[in-house]
Amino acid sequence: MRSLLFILLFSFISTIHSAQTFELVEVGAFAQNNYNSNSTSWVDFDNDGDLDLFVTNGELGQPNEFYENLGGGQFKSIENEITAMDSYSFSAVWGDYDNDRDLDLLISNANYKESYGARNYLFENQGDGSFVSITDIKPIEDFDPTYVSTWVDYNNDGWLDIFSVNAYGWKDALYKNNGDKTFTKIEGNDMVERASHHISCAWSDYDNDGDQDVLIINADSFDGLKLYRNDGEDQFTAVDNNLTLEKFEAPRSASWGDYNNDGWMDVVVVDREDDDVVFKNVNGSFSKLSTSEIQVSDAFSGNGSQWGDFDNDGDLDLVLSHHFDEKSEFHRNNGNGTFTKIETEWNNAGDGFAWSISGVDVNQDGRLDIFQSNRFSGAGTGSAGYKNFLFLNDSEICNSSLLVSLAGIESNTYGLGAKIIVRGQDADENPIYIKREMRCLSGGGYSTQNGLIAHFGMNNIEILESIEVQWPSGKVLEYSDFEDNHHLRLWEDGQIEYLGSLNQLAINEFRSDQCPYEVNRLEATHNIGDVQWYLNGDNYSNETMIDVPEVPEIQQYIAEDMCENRDTVDIVRSSLQSTMFPNPAVDDVRFIFSGQSIDSKASIRLFDISGKFIQENHFDLQQGSGIYKLSTKHLPAGAYAVEISSSCWSETKKLVKIRL
Repeated sequence: MRSLLFILLFSFISTIHSAQTFELVEVGAFAQNNYNSNSTSWVDFDNDGDLDLFVTNGELGQPNEFYENLGGGQFKSIENEITAMDSYSFSAVWGDYDNDRDLDLLISNANYKESYGARNYLFENQGDGSFVSITDIKPIEDFDPTYVSTWVDYNNDGWLDIFSVNAYGWKDALYKNNGDKTFTKIEGNDMVERASHHISCAWSDYDNDGDQDVLIINADSFDGLKLYRNDGEDQFTAVDNNLTLEKFEAPRSASWGDYNNDGWMDVVVVDREDDDVVFKNVNGSFSKLSTSEIQVSDAFSGNGSQWGDFDNDGDLDLVLSHHFDEKSEFHRNNGNGTFTKIETEWNNAGDGFAWSISGVDVNQDGRLDIFQSNRFSGAGTGSAGYKNFLFLNDSEICNSSLLVSLAGIESNTYGLGAKIIVRGQDADENPIYIKREMRCLSGGGYSTQNGLIAHFGMNNIEILESIEVQWPSGKVLEYSDFEDNHHLRLWEDGQIEYLGSLNQLAINEFRSDQCPYEVNRLEATHNIGDVQWYLNGDNYSNETMIDVPEVPEIQQYIAEDMCENRDTVDIVRSSLQSTMFPNPAVDDVRFIFSGQSIDSKASIRLFDISGKFIQENHFDLQQGSGIYKLSTKHLPAGAYAVEISSSCWSETKKLVKIRL
């Protein structure tokens, strides 16, 4: 058991209902493309700790887009095998289908203009930044109009299977992974025998029996929703309850999330032409929330929803996207089973025909950001779309958080289908219980993938006791004695891997571009709220970036944000001194370096008394210090000149060699 103390600088920022604020950021090329963007898939493709982005576009001549996350809300476009295809792409999902720990990409396509099928694509990750298109397997050979495919280990055998949702009167398809890069198409149950206009799905273990069940969305009101219970042995049974009997006008998507922290997955269903509806899961049955519990708009709705703890207070808030001129909605969880609709910069963004919506920590600061893809403007199918939006969460809250990734061994490698439970105590020693499921898709639209990372807001946890993982293999492991405010990877063999810290204030140094390359500016990054700088203990500035004056002595700068996160740096004028002994020398001479220098390399050049070059030796400096020994055994007795230098410093000394 470990106590996590969250010390707040000012009492007013400790309130749960601090202002929720977002900042629209310029995100490079993909903010400028007026494409018909259908889905968003976040993934740490290059394993550098932050999430990269893949966007599907649903028009010919509008290629899918892949962006490397450069940090700070900036991205770089990548063009490779997976962006070269040209099709009507509706969704894309990353998953390790061959269990080699490299994420592969499955792209779903449908010819919506002719209500007909189109070829899907599977790109196998080669582990070196390249992909190979896999064409000779059943899920790719079937020419279905697929709006959504998802990776799911429905039989808990450690291999990711594929479930494809098909539209225009085609049957859905379930493909079992054989473990040898082939799939078997499962037939003979109601789930894959019904032909309809299915456009999305949401997998979850709604009945807590250890396997994944699925809610399938039919865009036609007469068929509505279908909930299929996983009964094992490739069999699924349709379940009738308050959820599936609810009448919808034009349902579009659904998202599962345990909003009341009771251990049962609740669900929100988005209706394009009527109220969105939240259902509370009561021991496997469902109860519709009333308007006093959550007040959703009865205006023209949208496509997507997203559960996420945007204020890091330990419970799930809900965001809902809308079309045309209707505002999207942000519903803050009050922690008592009810929600309050609030205004933020995101749902007042203005122009945008929201399609998919995701809640991910784009900049690794512990706060969930919002990305919204926008499709056609409404002037007609195939018309120009709106630009996509990225809103960074810049709420001035001191809440802590945890990000959890999984590494399966007996289970599939990214732990899809696992349940992650955080246990602890609040300040009054009341028990805290927060549950997340690791799943491929959320209900952000046709599909949204949130990086295969579980986010936990930790503001109300004063004592963090453990994290329990219920693995798809059946293993139940408890992890403890870890650090808070970090991104953890939990392995199925019990190991804890630290992937990075969150919400940490960091000072970046900027040097002049000429020798001696002195530090001339300092910038505080990843701060929450205002920054206060101190110079040698005295109040100095509250700017994010400050200038450093040239002074000969050591200067200590401290940056501190409103949550008492701080970083410290000592600035010293670049200087280097060397001492040479013994002199005269017999067998060797030593050079001792002291001072401060940005150089990591130095050299010693030896000349005889006439100036003739004899030899040159290179050695490493450790921040301007170190000891280096030079052999003189081979030198004749006499006087020599020694030139000691680095990129911005040099001096010459006289060396005398004697023989005893």
